[in-house]
Order: sequence, then C-alpha cells, then structure tokens
Amino acid sequence: MLRYHAQDKLTLQRITYIFDRFLCSDQNDPSVEFMLLAEAQASFVQAIVTPSLDATVYYRYPEEEWTRWPHQDTPFPPLQAYPLKDRFLVLHGCAIVTPSGKAIAFIAPSMAGKTTLLMELCRRGYSALSDDLLFIEPASNQIVLYRKPVGVREGALPLFPELVHSNVLRQALCFEAYGSSPKTWLVHLDELMPNCYYSHPLAPIQACVFLDRDGKGGVKPIEPSQAILHMLPQVISSGLNAAKTLQCVVELVEQNPAYCLDVTNLNQACDHIEHLVENVLAHSVTLSHKLL
Repeated sequence: MLRYHAQDKLTLQRITYIFDRFLCSDQNDPSVEFMLLAEAQASFVQAIVTPSLDATVYYRYPEEEWTRWPHQDTPFPPLQAYPLKDRFLVLHGCAIVTPSGKAIAFIAPSMAGKTTLLMELCRRGYSALSDDLLFIEPASNQIVLYRKPVGVREGALPLFPELVHSNVLRQALCFEAYGSSPKTWLVHLDELMPNCYYSHPLAPIQACVFLDRDGKGGVKPIEPSQAILHMLPQVISSGLNAAKTLQCVVELVEQNPAYCLDVTNLNQACDHIEHLVENVLAHSVTLSHKLL
C-alpha cells in the first residue's frame, strides 16, 4: 500500500484518484511513502511519465528519513521500490479473465487499442484483470490484479455511449491533449461496469495475444521465437537486470501459446477472442515450447 504527498492540492487530488485502490488511509502505515515536489499543472503529466528537473520525488519506508528517488524510472507506480522491486516481469498490456478463471494477456504498445478491447470484452461478460500494465509473476505464471483507472481516449468515446452519457465520465480525471497523446479520461471501470473486475488477486495465464492492425482480420498462432520478438519491446523496467528479463520472457513464451490479433475492427476482434476462448483454448492442453 502507498501514500503520496504533494505540494499542491490539485496534484494530490489527481494522484489520489489514479491510485485510489492502493492508497493507505491515515490510520494505517504504508509500505512506502512518496513526496512529489512539483508545479501542479505544468509538470504533473511529465512527472507521471518520468521524474524531471521540475518534479523532484522523495520516498521513505516506515521509520526512515526522506530520500531522493534515485531512479530514472517513474514512481507511478514505484516498480523500483520494495515490495514491488524484482518481483515481476512488467509489460505494456491488458488482461481479461475467462469464465474458467484463466487470464488472456493482450500485449501491445500505447495507442494500439488495448483499453477499448478490454472494455468491449467486459461488456461481453469477461472479467477485467489489468489495463495499461501487466504485472506477471514469472515463477507462478500468473498476472496480478491491477485496478488502476483505464485511459479512454477521445476517439474511442463513440464506441461507448453509455460512458458518454454517464456521471462516470463527468467525474473522471481528464488530461488535455499533450504532444502526440490525444485528450484522455481516466475512468474507474468498476464505476461504469460494477463487479467487472476479477475477484481474486492473481489469475494464471492461458495465452498471450499480441495486437496488430494488419487489416487481414482474425487471430492466428505464432511461433515462440516470434512471440519473444513481439514481447521484448513491451517490457517495462522493474528492477530486473537484462539477463533476468530475457529469461522471464523466454519462460513466459515457453509456458503459454501465443497469437496475433488484428484489432482493426473492434467487434470482429472480440468475436475472434470469444471463439479462441470457447473453441480452442477450452479444449487444448498447454504444452511447453522449449527454445533451443
């Protein structure tokens, strides 16, 4: 559990909104505390991405003094700090849980359509496990439940009219267009779709699916060597050294079948995932693909 401090009320409100599900109450002791010294609107977006000269970050563990955050990587979330450090392989992606209790990991860079795919699959009855970041425990081949708000971009709003006409959007944290990033709302998905999140803290992985827009449609299996090449660029720094990271990626690919999914058409992509879950994965035995 975390506790954040900030110079100004607006920054603290934004941090509290984003990490609401992970913050300690004033009555409880946090695992780690963070203090952000920054100008609110001018540097908050940059501070989320990476600490900068105008956004100084300090941190401390219980009964310790404040220390300047020594890492180049962002403390949002603090992957370089205990108890998260060295525990997870962290990837750009999202994940759902099927009725059988198995997770499908969707792996792709920003702007690839991960959130819209997740939201549509939740509409269809699947449970949300994580969006934006995947925290994978290599030893157990499981993904950790991560209930951070989902980022809904302006171009995706027409796909979800129930969100447009709800109080959820009006109360959501909104970031105006910044650089190449379009206007985005951070939405607590369980406020729009109650009980949409998986009810357990971990779910075992059943398959890894890489998103693309090749226009060919469908979902197709790929070889482990291809899966590794797709996965490595989506690794987020989490304290693991390069050798350990590569080992974790190889083991993940060896343990789980991998597919590529064309998400050019959202409804067709979701239809293909449902077919994969109901007619392929439900009747398959996971084999270990040893890479020599």
